[in-house]
Amino acid sequence: MLIILGDKRAKTCVIIILIMLVILAGFGLRKITETIMTVVSPRLVPIYSVETNEKKVAISLDATWGADYTDEILKLLREYDIKTTFFLCGRWIKEYPKVVQRISAEGHEIGNHSTTHPDMSLLSRTQVQRELIETHNLIFEFTGQDSRVFRPPFGAYNNNVIEVAGECDYFTVQWSVDSLDWKDLTEDQIVGRVLSRVHNGAIILFHNNGTHTANALRQIISSLQKDGYKIVPVSELLIKEDYYIDRNTGQQKRRNPDNVSERETLNPLYYNDDIDVLGRVIERGNTKRPEMALSFNVAWGEEYIPGLLDVLDMAHVKVSFFFVGTWVNKFPDLTREIAERGHEVANHGYEHCHVENLSLNNMKELIKENERLLLKVAQRTSKLFAPPYGEFGGYVPRAAEEVGYKTIRWTIDTIDWSGPAPEEIVKRVTERAENGAIVLMHPTLNTLEALPVLLKELKKMGYTVTTVSGILAEDDKIKD
Repeated sequence: MLIILGDKRAKTCVIIILIMLVILAGFGLRKITETIMTVVSPRLVPIYSVETNEKKVAISLDATWGADYTDEILKLLREYDIKTTFFLCGRWIKEYPKVVQRISAEGHEIGNHSTTHPDMSLLSRTQVQRELIETHNLIFEFTGQDSRVFRPPFGAYNNNVIEVAGECDYFTVQWSVDSLDWKDLTEDQIVGRVLSRVHNGAIILFHNNGTHTANALRQIISSLQKDGYKIVPVSELLIKEDYYIDRNTGQQKRRNPDNVSERETLNPLYYNDDIDVLGRVIERGNTKRPEMALSFNVAWGEEYIPGLLDVLDMAHVKVSFFFVGTWVNKFPDLTREIAERGHEVANHGYEHCHVENLSLNNMKELIKENERLLLKVAQRTSKLFAPPYGEFGGYVPRAAEEVGYKTIRWTIDTIDWSGPAPEEIVKRVTERAENGAIVLMHPTLNTLEALPVLLKELKKMGYTVTTVSGILAEDDKIKD
Protein backbone atom coordinates (compact mmCIF):
# COMPACT_ATOMS: atom_id res chain seq x y z
CA MET A 1 0.00 0.00 0.00
CA LEU A 2 1.25 3.48 -0.80
CA ILE A 3 1.14 6.00 2.04
CA ILE A 4 0.75 9.75 1.56
CA LEU A 5 1.93 11.48 4.72
CA GLY A 6 0.23 14.58 6.05
CA ASP A 7 2.27 17.75 5.61
CA LYS A 8 3.33 18.06 9.25
CA ARG A 9 4.13 14.36 9.64
CA ALA A 10 6.04 14.37 6.36
CA LYS A 11 8.26 17.23 7.49
CA THR A 12 8.97 15.52 10.79
CA CYS A 13 9.86 12.25 9.09
CA VAL A 14 12.13 14.01 6.62
CA ILE A 15 14.02 15.78 9.40
CA ILE A 16 14.52 12.55 11.33
CA ILE A 17 15.65 10.62 8.25
CA LEU A 18 17.99 13.41 7.22
CA ILE A 19 19.67 13.46 10.62
CA MET A 20 20.12 9.67 10.57
CA LEU A 21 21.52 9.67 7.06
CA VAL A 22 23.91 12.52 7.73
CA ILE A 23 25.20 10.73 10.81
CA LEU A 24 25.68 7.50 8.87
CA ALA A 25 27.00 9.01 5.67
CA GLY A 26 28.81 12.07 6.88
CA PHE A 27 28.63 13.63 3.47
CA GLY A 28 26.39 14.14 0.46
CA LEU A 29 23.76 16.18 2.38
CA ARG A 30 22.54 18.06 -0.65
CA LYS A 31 22.02 14.91 -2.73
CA ILE A 32 20.33 13.11 0.17
CA THR A 33 17.98 16.04 0.74
CA GLU A 34 17.01 16.18 -2.93
CA THR A 35 16.32 12.44 -2.98
CA ILE A 36 14.12 12.46 0.13
CA MET A 37 12.15 15.51 -0.94
CA THR A 38 11.51 13.82 -4.27
CA VAL A 39 10.04 10.83 -2.44
CA VAL A 40 7.68 12.80 -0.17
CA SER A 41 6.70 15.55 -2.62
CA PRO A 42 3.38 15.06 -4.39
CA ARG A 43 3.39 15.00 -8.17
CA LEU A 44 3.14 18.27 -10.07
CA VAL A 45 0.83 18.92 -12.99
CA PRO A 46 1.27 21.35 -15.92
CA ILE A 47 -1.60 23.35 -17.44
CA TYR A 48 -3.57 21.47 -20.11
CA SER A 49 -6.51 23.86 -20.44
CA VAL A 50 -8.15 26.77 -18.63
CA GLU A 51 -11.57 26.89 -17.01
CA THR A 52 -13.66 29.68 -18.53
CA ASN A 53 -17.27 30.36 -19.45
CA GLU A 54 -16.11 32.43 -22.40
CA LYS A 55 -15.80 30.94 -25.87
CA LYS A 56 -12.07 31.49 -25.90
CA VAL A 57 -9.24 29.18 -27.04
CA ALA A 58 -5.50 29.41 -27.62
CA ILE A 59 -3.73 28.23 -30.76
CA SER A 60 -0.09 27.22 -30.27
CA LEU A 61 2.54 26.11 -32.74
CA ASP A 62 5.72 24.23 -31.79
CA ALA A 63 8.80 24.96 -33.92
CA THR A 64 11.65 22.46 -33.71
CA TRP A 65 12.45 21.53 -37.30
CA GLY A 66 12.09 23.32 -40.63
CA ALA A 67 10.40 26.56 -41.61
CA ASP A 68 9.04 25.76 -45.07
CA TYR A 69 5.42 26.52 -44.21
CA THR A 70 5.89 29.23 -41.58
CA ASP A 71 5.45 32.18 -43.95
CA GLU A 72 2.22 30.66 -45.22
CA ILE A 73 0.95 30.27 -41.65
CA LEU A 74 1.91 33.85 -40.77
CA LYS A 75 0.12 35.15 -43.86
CA LEU A 76 -3.00 33.22 -42.87
CA LEU A 77 -2.90 34.57 -39.31
CA ARG A 78 -2.55 38.12 -40.67
CA GLU A 79 -5.53 37.55 -42.94
CA TYR A 80 -7.74 36.53 -40.01
CA ASP A 81 -6.13 39.03 -37.60
CA ILE A 82 -5.25 36.22 -35.19
CA LYS A 83 -2.47 36.29 -32.60
CA THR A 84 -1.09 32.97 -31.40
CA THR A 85 1.82 31.48 -29.44
CA PHE A 86 4.87 29.98 -31.14
CA PHE A 87 6.85 27.68 -28.83
CA LEU A 88 10.39 27.89 -30.21
CA CYS A 89 13.32 25.58 -29.65
CA GLY A 90 16.64 27.36 -29.11
CA ARG A 91 18.40 25.58 -31.93
CA TRP A 92 15.53 26.58 -34.26
CA ILE A 93 15.92 30.20 -33.20
CA LYS A 94 19.60 30.07 -34.12
CA GLU A 95 18.84 28.52 -37.50
CA TYR A 96 15.99 30.86 -38.44
CA PRO A 97 16.61 34.18 -36.62
CA LYS A 98 14.88 36.30 -39.28
CA VAL A 99 11.78 34.11 -39.16
CA VAL A 100 11.75 34.45 -35.36
CA GLN A 101 11.91 38.23 -35.65
CA ARG A 102 9.09 38.22 -38.20
CA ILE A 103 6.89 36.07 -35.93
CA SER A 104 7.40 38.52 -33.08
CA ALA A 105 7.03 41.62 -35.25
CA GLU A 106 3.61 40.40 -36.35
CA GLY A 107 2.46 40.35 -32.74
CA HIS A 108 2.66 36.68 -31.85
CA GLU A 109 3.74 35.44 -28.46
CA ILE A 110 7.03 33.54 -28.24
CA GLY A 111 7.11 30.58 -25.86
CA ASN A 112 10.08 28.54 -24.65
CA HIS A 113 10.41 24.99 -26.03
CA SER A 114 13.91 24.24 -24.59
CA THR A 115 17.25 24.66 -26.36
CA THR A 116 18.12 21.20 -27.71
CA HIS A 117 14.68 19.50 -27.55
CA PRO A 118 15.66 16.76 -25.06
CA ASP A 119 13.42 14.67 -22.83
CA MET A 120 13.74 17.08 -19.93
CA SER A 121 12.37 14.59 -17.42
CA LEU A 122 15.74 12.80 -17.71
CA LEU A 123 17.78 15.93 -16.96
CA SER A 124 19.14 17.25 -13.66
CA ARG A 125 17.72 20.47 -12.26
CA THR A 126 20.82 22.31 -13.44
CA GLN A 127 20.44 20.95 -16.95
CA VAL A 128 16.74 21.87 -17.06
CA GLN A 129 17.59 25.38 -15.94
CA ARG A 130 20.28 25.67 -18.61
CA GLU A 131 17.84 24.57 -21.34
CA LEU A 132 15.32 27.19 -20.22
CA ILE A 133 17.66 30.10 -19.63
CA GLU A 134 19.62 29.76 -22.87
CA THR A 135 16.45 29.81 -24.95
CA HIS A 136 14.94 32.57 -22.82
CA ASN A 137 17.97 34.72 -23.54
CA LEU A 138 17.82 33.92 -27.26
CA ILE A 139 14.14 34.90 -27.39
CA PHE A 140 14.91 38.18 -25.66
CA GLU A 141 17.94 38.84 -27.87
CA PHE A 142 16.05 38.40 -31.15
CA THR A 143 12.58 39.67 -30.20
CA GLY A 144 12.78 41.64 -26.96
CA GLN A 145 10.05 39.42 -25.51
CA ASP A 146 10.36 38.30 -21.89
CA SER A 147 8.92 34.83 -22.45
CA ARG A 148 6.72 33.40 -19.69
CA VAL A 149 5.19 30.21 -21.13
CA PHE A 150 7.12 26.97 -21.51
CA ARG A 151 6.22 23.70 -23.21
CA PRO A 152 8.45 20.67 -22.49
CA PRO A 153 9.55 18.67 -25.56
CA PHE A 154 7.47 15.52 -26.16
CA GLY A 155 5.18 16.72 -23.38
CA ALA A 156 7.55 14.88 -21.00
CA TYR A 157 7.81 16.31 -17.50
CA ASN A 158 8.37 15.51 -13.85
CA ASN A 159 8.49 17.53 -10.64
CA ASN A 160 11.97 18.86 -11.37
CA VAL A 161 10.93 20.22 -14.77
CA ILE A 162 7.86 22.05 -13.46
CA GLU A 163 9.60 23.29 -10.31
CA VAL A 164 12.61 24.68 -12.17
CA ALA A 165 10.34 26.26 -14.79
CA GLY A 166 8.43 27.94 -11.97
CA GLU A 167 11.66 29.18 -10.43
CA CYS A 168 12.47 30.72 -13.83
CA ASP A 169 9.05 32.44 -13.73
CA TYR A 170 7.47 30.19 -16.37
CA PHE A 171 4.05 28.60 -16.63
CA THR A 172 4.46 25.00 -17.84
CA VAL A 173 1.86 24.47 -20.55
CA GLN A 174 0.72 21.33 -22.38
CA TRP A 175 -2.39 21.07 -24.59
CA SER A 176 -5.92 19.71 -24.42
CA VAL A 177 -6.44 19.32 -28.19
CA ASP A 178 -3.72 17.73 -30.33
CA SER A 179 -4.00 18.20 -34.10
CA LEU A 180 -1.43 15.43 -34.74
CA ASP A 181 -0.39 17.48 -37.78
CA TRP A 182 3.17 16.18 -37.43
CA LYS A 183 1.89 12.76 -38.51
CA ASP A 184 1.10 14.17 -41.96
CA LEU A 185 -2.62 13.62 -41.55
CA THR A 186 -4.73 14.95 -44.40
CA GLU A 187 -6.14 18.44 -44.16
CA ASP A 188 -9.63 17.10 -43.50
CA GLN A 189 -8.39 14.71 -40.80
CA ILE A 190 -6.68 17.54 -38.93
CA VAL A 191 -9.75 19.75 -39.21
CA GLY A 192 -12.02 16.96 -38.00
CA ARG A 193 -9.80 16.11 -35.03
CA VAL A 194 -9.60 19.69 -33.79
CA LEU A 195 -13.18 20.82 -34.33
CA SER A 196 -14.61 17.66 -32.75
CA ARG A 197 -12.57 18.20 -29.59
CA VAL A 198 -12.47 21.97 -29.13
CA HIS A 199 -13.95 23.42 -25.93
CA ASN A 200 -13.92 26.64 -23.94
CA GLY A 201 -10.41 27.24 -22.60
CA ALA A 202 -8.77 24.72 -24.93
CA ILE A 203 -5.08 24.92 -25.77
CA ILE A 204 -4.68 23.56 -29.30
CA LEU A 205 -1.36 22.08 -30.47
CA PHE A 206 -0.02 22.51 -34.00
CA HIS A 207 3.46 22.53 -35.54
CA ASN A 208 4.89 25.21 -37.79
CA ASN A 209 6.19 22.76 -40.38
CA GLY A 210 3.31 20.33 -40.79
CA THR A 211 2.61 19.67 -44.46
CA HIS A 212 -1.13 20.35 -44.20
CA THR A 213 -1.16 22.61 -41.14
CA ALA A 214 -1.66 25.93 -42.94
CA ASN A 215 -4.60 24.73 -45.04
CA ALA A 216 -6.18 23.00 -42.05
CA LEU A 217 -5.77 26.14 -39.94
CA ARG A 218 -7.73 28.16 -42.50
CA GLN A 219 -10.74 25.89 -42.11
CA ILE A 220 -10.35 25.63 -38.32
CA ILE A 221 -10.02 29.37 -37.72
CA SER A 222 -12.95 30.16 -40.00
CA SER A 223 -15.15 27.58 -38.27
CA LEU A 224 -14.14 28.67 -34.75
CA GLN A 225 -14.87 32.30 -35.54
CA LYS A 226 -18.26 31.42 -37.02
CA ASP A 227 -19.03 29.50 -33.81
CA GLY A 228 -18.20 32.59 -31.75
CA TYR A 229 -14.79 31.56 -30.42
CA LYS A 230 -12.13 34.16 -29.73
CA ILE A 231 -8.61 32.94 -30.51
CA VAL A 232 -5.87 34.31 -28.26
CA PRO A 233 -2.22 33.62 -27.34
CA VAL A 234 -1.66 31.12 -24.54
CA SER A 235 -0.65 33.69 -21.91
CA GLU A 236 -3.83 35.68 -22.55
CA LEU A 237 -5.88 32.56 -21.82
CA LEU A 238 -4.07 31.73 -18.57
CA ILE A 239 -5.17 32.76 -15.09
CA LYS A 240 -2.21 34.68 -13.67
CA GLU A 241 -2.97 34.72 -9.93
CA ASP A 242 -4.98 32.91 -7.26
CA TYR A 243 -5.44 29.71 -9.22
CA TYR A 244 -4.95 25.99 -8.84
CA ILE A 245 -4.72 23.09 -11.29
CA ASP A 246 -7.37 20.40 -11.12
CA ARG A 247 -5.89 17.21 -9.71
CA ASN A 248 -7.48 14.98 -12.36
CA THR A 249 -7.85 17.05 -15.53
CA GLY A 250 -4.87 19.40 -15.63
CA GLN A 251 -7.33 22.29 -16.02
CA GLN A 252 -6.26 25.63 -14.53
CA LYS A 253 -9.06 27.04 -12.36
CA ARG A 254 -9.71 30.13 -10.26
CA ARG A 255 -9.40 29.41 -6.58
CA ASN A 256 -12.54 29.55 -4.48
CA PRO A 257 -11.50 30.65 -0.97
CA ASP A 258 -14.61 29.01 0.51
CA ASN A 259 -13.61 25.58 -0.82
CA VAL A 260 -11.83 23.66 1.94
CA SER A 261 -10.20 21.13 -0.39
CA GLU A 262 -8.70 23.95 -2.43
CA ARG A 263 -7.40 25.76 0.66
CA GLU A 264 -5.59 22.57 1.64
CA THR A 265 -3.77 22.44 -1.70
CA LEU A 266 -0.61 24.23 -0.60
CA ASN A 267 0.88 24.39 -4.08
CA PRO A 268 -1.53 25.07 -6.98
CA LEU A 269 0.25 22.44 -9.07
CA TYR A 270 0.03 19.47 -6.72
CA TYR A 271 -2.16 16.42 -6.94
CA ASN A 272 -1.88 13.16 -5.03
CA ASP A 273 -1.27 10.07 -7.13
CA ASP A 274 -1.83 7.41 -4.49
CA ILE A 275 -3.41 4.12 -5.54
CA ASP A 276 -6.74 2.72 -4.37
CA VAL A 277 -8.45 6.11 -4.14
CA LEU A 278 -11.67 6.00 -6.16
CA GLY A 279 -11.72 8.33 -9.12
CA ARG A 280 -7.98 8.83 -9.09
CA VAL A 281 -5.46 8.04 -11.78
CA ILE A 282 -2.78 5.44 -10.99
CA GLU A 283 0.70 6.18 -12.28
CA ARG A 284 2.75 3.80 -10.15
CA GLY A 285 2.26 0.81 -7.89
CA ASN A 286 3.64 -0.64 -4.69
CA THR A 287 7.01 1.00 -3.97
CA LYS A 288 7.99 -1.44 -1.23
CA ARG A 289 9.16 -4.11 -3.67
CA PRO A 290 11.81 -3.89 -6.43
CA GLU A 291 9.26 -4.58 -9.15
CA MET A 292 8.35 -2.79 -12.37
CA ALA A 293 5.48 -3.41 -14.78
CA LEU A 294 5.62 -3.36 -18.56
CA SER A 295 2.39 -2.11 -20.09
CA PHE A 296 1.82 -2.56 -23.84
CA ASN A 297 -0.97 -0.52 -25.43
CA VAL A 298 -2.25 -2.42 -28.47
CA ALA A 299 -4.12 -0.61 -31.22
CA TRP A 300 -1.72 -1.50 -34.06
CA GLY A 301 1.67 -3.20 -34.52
CA GLU A 302 0.34 -6.74 -34.77
CA GLU A 303 3.28 -7.76 -36.96
CA TYR A 304 5.67 -7.32 -34.01
CA ILE A 305 3.61 -9.01 -31.30
CA PRO A 306 4.69 -12.63 -32.01
CA GLY A 307 8.32 -11.57 -31.63
CA LEU A 308 7.57 -9.70 -28.40
CA LEU A 309 5.83 -12.77 -27.00
CA ASP A 310 8.83 -14.95 -27.82
CA VAL A 311 11.23 -12.54 -26.10
CA LEU A 312 9.01 -12.46 -23.00
CA ASP A 313 8.76 -16.26 -22.96
CA MET A 314 12.54 -16.62 -23.16
CA ALA A 315 12.91 -14.26 -20.21
CA HIS A 316 10.09 -15.99 -18.26
CA VAL A 317 8.33 -12.64 -17.89
CA LYS A 318 4.60 -11.86 -17.88
CA VAL A 319 3.41 -8.33 -18.67
CA SER A 320 0.18 -6.40 -19.28
CA PHE A 321 -1.43 -5.86 -22.68
CA PHE A 322 -4.08 -3.13 -22.89
CA PHE A 323 -6.26 -3.88 -25.93
CA VAL A 324 -8.38 -1.63 -28.11
CA GLY A 325 -11.59 -3.45 -29.02
CA THR A 326 -11.53 -2.67 -32.73
CA TRP A 327 -8.06 -4.27 -32.89
CA VAL A 328 -9.30 -7.34 -31.01
CA ASN A 329 -12.07 -7.74 -33.58
CA LYS A 330 -9.49 -7.78 -36.36
CA PHE A 331 -7.01 -10.09 -34.59
CA PRO A 332 -8.95 -12.39 -32.22
CA ASP A 333 -6.50 -15.29 -32.59
CA LEU A 334 -3.53 -13.11 -31.64
CA THR A 335 -5.46 -11.68 -28.70
CA ARG A 336 -6.26 -15.20 -27.54
CA GLU A 337 -2.63 -16.28 -27.91
CA ILE A 338 -1.44 -13.41 -25.70
CA ALA A 339 -3.89 -14.49 -23.01
CA GLU A 340 -2.99 -18.17 -23.36
CA ARG A 341 0.69 -17.35 -22.89
CA GLY A 342 -0.19 -16.01 -19.44
CA HIS A 343 -0.04 -12.27 -19.96
CA GLU A 344 -2.49 -9.89 -18.33
CA VAL A 345 -5.40 -8.85 -20.54
CA ALA A 346 -6.52 -5.28 -19.85
CA ASN A 347 -8.82 -2.63 -21.30
CA HIS A 348 -7.79 0.26 -23.61
CA GLY A 349 -11.33 1.14 -24.67
CA TYR A 350 -13.40 -0.31 -27.50
CA GLU A 351 -12.21 2.46 -29.83
CA HIS A 352 -8.95 4.41 -29.74
CA CYS A 353 -10.63 7.80 -29.46
CA HIS A 354 -10.17 10.95 -27.43
CA VAL A 355 -12.16 10.26 -24.29
CA GLU A 356 -12.08 13.53 -22.37
CA ASN A 357 -15.08 14.93 -24.22
CA LEU A 358 -17.29 11.84 -23.88
CA SER A 359 -20.38 11.86 -21.68
CA LEU A 360 -20.35 9.74 -18.55
CA ASN A 361 -22.58 7.08 -20.10
CA ASN A 362 -20.62 6.96 -23.36
CA MET A 363 -17.39 6.70 -21.41
CA LYS A 364 -18.76 3.79 -19.37
CA GLU A 365 -19.99 2.02 -22.48
CA LEU A 366 -16.57 2.43 -24.16
CA ILE A 367 -15.11 0.40 -21.30
CA LYS A 368 -17.94 -2.13 -20.92
CA GLU A 369 -18.22 -2.88 -24.65
CA ASN A 370 -14.54 -3.73 -24.74
CA GLU A 371 -14.86 -5.80 -21.58
CA ARG A 372 -17.60 -7.91 -23.16
CA LEU A 373 -15.45 -8.43 -26.24
CA LEU A 374 -12.32 -9.37 -24.27
CA LEU A 375 -14.26 -11.87 -22.17
CA LYS A 376 -15.64 -13.43 -25.36
CA VAL A 377 -12.28 -13.62 -27.16
CA ALA A 378 -9.70 -14.01 -24.40
CA GLN A 379 -12.01 -15.53 -21.77
CA ARG A 380 -10.71 -13.10 -19.16
CA THR A 381 -9.80 -9.47 -18.48
CA SER A 382 -8.52 -7.52 -15.52
CA LYS A 383 -10.31 -4.50 -14.11
CA LEU A 384 -7.67 -2.05 -15.35
CA PHE A 385 -8.39 0.68 -17.89
CA ALA A 386 -5.73 2.68 -19.74
CA PRO A 387 -7.40 5.67 -21.44
CA PRO A 388 -6.46 6.21 -25.09
CA TYR A 389 -3.85 8.96 -25.50
CA GLY A 390 -3.38 8.89 -21.73
CA GLU A 391 -6.28 11.33 -21.32
CA PHE A 392 -7.65 11.48 -17.78
CA GLY A 393 -9.91 14.53 -17.85
CA GLY A 394 -13.66 14.77 -18.16
CA TYR A 395 -15.50 11.71 -16.82
CA VAL A 396 -12.64 9.25 -17.39
CA PRO A 397 -11.69 8.23 -13.82
CA ARG A 398 -15.27 8.50 -12.56
CA ALA A 399 -16.64 6.35 -15.37
CA ALA A 400 -13.95 3.74 -14.82
CA GLU A 401 -14.69 3.68 -11.10
CA GLU A 402 -18.44 3.30 -11.65
CA VAL A 403 -17.94 0.19 -13.81
CA GLY A 404 -15.44 -1.29 -11.36
CA TYR A 405 -12.16 -0.31 -13.05
CA LYS A 406 -8.99 1.46 -11.96
CA THR A 407 -7.64 4.10 -14.34
CA ILE A 408 -4.02 3.43 -15.28
CA ARG A 409 -1.46 5.74 -16.84
CA TRP A 410 2.32 5.33 -16.56
CA THR A 411 5.41 6.32 -14.63
CA ILE A 412 7.85 6.00 -17.54
CA ASP A 413 6.90 6.69 -21.16
CA THR A 414 9.27 5.08 -23.67
CA ILE A 415 7.79 7.24 -26.47
CA ASP A 416 8.57 4.22 -28.65
CA TRP A 417 5.76 5.15 -31.06
CA SER A 418 7.90 8.11 -32.26
CA GLY A 419 10.66 5.81 -33.55
CA PRO A 420 13.58 6.26 -31.12
CA ALA A 421 16.55 3.93 -31.51
CA PRO A 422 16.38 0.72 -29.42
CA GLU A 423 19.23 1.91 -27.21
CA GLU A 424 17.33 5.13 -26.51
CA ILE A 425 14.30 3.14 -25.38
CA VAL A 426 16.49 1.14 -23.00
CA LYS A 427 18.14 4.30 -21.71
CA ARG A 428 14.84 6.07 -21.09
CA VAL A 429 13.63 3.21 -18.88
CA THR A 430 16.83 2.32 -17.01
CA GLU A 431 17.65 5.93 -16.15
CA ARG A 432 14.22 6.41 -14.58
CA ALA A 433 13.73 2.94 -13.09
CA GLU A 434 12.13 2.85 -9.65
CA ASN A 435 10.12 0.52 -7.46
CA GLY A 436 6.52 0.30 -8.62
CA ALA A 437 7.10 1.99 -11.98
CA ILE A 438 4.68 1.37 -14.84
CA VAL A 439 6.50 1.46 -18.19
CA LEU A 440 4.40 2.38 -21.24
CA MET A 441 5.33 0.59 -24.46
CA HIS A 442 3.85 -0.19 -27.89
CA PRO A 443 4.43 -3.00 -30.41
CA THR A 444 7.04 -1.43 -32.71
CA LEU A 445 10.14 -2.81 -34.43
CA ASN A 446 12.48 -0.78 -32.25
CA THR A 447 10.63 -1.89 -29.12
CA LEU A 448 11.07 -5.51 -30.19
CA GLU A 449 14.81 -4.95 -30.63
CA ALA A 450 15.09 -3.09 -27.32
CA LEU A 451 13.06 -5.52 -25.20
CA PRO A 452 15.64 -8.32 -24.63
CA VAL A 453 18.29 -5.77 -23.68
CA LEU A 454 15.89 -3.90 -21.41
CA LEU A 455 14.81 -7.04 -19.57
CA LYS A 456 18.44 -8.03 -19.07
CA GLU A 457 19.38 -4.57 -17.75
CA LEU A 458 16.44 -4.36 -15.34
CA LYS A 459 17.34 -7.78 -13.99
CA LYS A 460 20.92 -6.61 -13.42
CA MET A 461 19.53 -3.62 -11.53
CA GLY A 462 17.63 -5.97 -9.22
CA TYR A 463 14.14 -5.42 -10.60
CA THR A 464 11.52 -8.08 -11.24
CA VAL A 465 9.36 -7.33 -14.27
CA THR A 466 5.69 -8.14 -13.80
CA THR A 467 2.15 -7.08 -14.71
CA VAL A 468 0.40 -3.87 -13.68
CA SER A 469 -1.87 -5.86 -11.36
CA GLY A 470 1.25 -7.37 -9.86
CA ILE A 471 2.74 -4.07 -8.76
CA LEU A 472 -0.60 -2.77 -7.49
CA ALA A 473 -0.96 -5.73 -5.10
CA GLU A 474 -0.31 -4.89 -1.47
CA ASP A 475 1.18 -8.32 -0.80
CA ASP A 476 2.99 -10.88 -2.90
CA LYS A 477 -0.19 -12.23 -4.45
CA ILE A 478 -1.12 -10.73 -7.79
CA LYS A 479 -4.70 -9.53 -7.82
CA ASP A 480 -6.77 -10.00 -10.97
